[in-house]
Amino acid sequence: MDTDIEIIGNLRRSLKLAVIRASNAKFLYMNQHALELFGFRSLVDANSYCRKMLFADRDSYHHLTEKQKSYGVLTNERVLFMRKDRTNFWGSLTSKSYEFNGDLCYDEIIVDVSDQVRNEHKLREKGHLLEKVAGELDRFIYSASHDLRAPVSSMKGLTSLFKRNPETLAQDQFLDMMTECLNKLEAFISKLVVFSKNSNEPVLVEPVDLRKIVMSILDELQEHDNRPSVEIECMFPEDCQVYSDFNKLYTTLSHIIRNAFDYHDPSKCSGLLLIKAEIQREKVLIEVLDNGIGIDKNCIPTIFQMFYRASRLSKGSGLGLYLAREAIVRLGGSIDISSELNLGTLVKVEFPNTAARNFNEGRKTA
Repeated sequence: MDTDIEIIGNLRRSLKLAVIRASNAKFLYMNQHALELFGFRSLVDANSYCRKMLFADRDSYHHLTEKQKSYGVLTNERVLFMRKDRTNFWGSLTSKSYEFNGDLCYDEIIVDVSDQVRNEHKLREKGHLLEKVAGELDRFIYSASHDLRAPVSSMKGLTSLFKRNPETLAQDQFLDMMTECLNKLEAFISKLVVFSKNSNEPVLVEPVDLRKIVMSILDELQEHDNRPSVEIECMFPEDCQVYSDFNKLYTTLSHIIRNAFDYHDPSKCSGLLLIKAEIQREKVLIEVLDNGIGIDKNCIPTIFQMFYRASRLSKGSGLGLYLAREAIVRLGGSIDISSELNLGTLVKVEFPNTAARNFNEGRKTA
């Protein structure tokens, strides 16, 4: 008999059930685990509160109260509770209400299910991520096969034409056309490499000079066909050091700045490109403004999708803005685009600079 009682006692302790008897006005009983769960020292300490105050969400409390009035019993209701120190935890509540000496009383069992709720949240996040990856994979297979096949098909057609009628195309013309096809293929493969690196490489936080990144991108675009037609103005603070991932910042800014050249409006007297940076302790704000052809407002909600092309003038793969956003999101940042057709486009990029403090603290403790 004593062994059975001991087993039952051990089982009750291992289950960690918080057992409470309460009226609306005060707590009549709390077992030790209930006291510990809510952070009370004793039943007297608990009675400086009332039952209603244990519920973190008042709307949830009123909903459960009405439900219990109708059914008398609550079974395994998931509730957000509040401890004495005002921290919250998720609990599974089973409660029976009854009248005793004219008071409405409650016998309740609460189990802490915070870990379960966190795990469910993580599973939901992973599920959403899998859905996103599956959708991107479908688009990737369809669009990548087309973009890889197109230049190959063009080269095969040119080769066949040249073999049948060598006099139709001059050798230099034939080689130029072949080179153009190869360049398109190389550019697309390069973007696939960037896509793979951004998806798989971890974020590497280090001191980065924002001005040097932008100047390096502009140097790369010196040979762009529209470069002579675009006037560039950069507005940076004197100290341009931020703490972030160099490669991911470069990826984001290079695609945004290149678009300003790719979609220059030749009907305007002069193209304008303004690049402005504001560096704060906690975050970095970058704006890229151009007076190019602009983007139809109906296209903006889908402009960051993989392989999406917002303009019939687009000659790229449709990966640029997708890669730009994915890179900045990996940094915990965001990218926002506003645009008016035939007027221009404003791109706002924001990302954390809180790593500056962590980086410096890490150096002090190293």
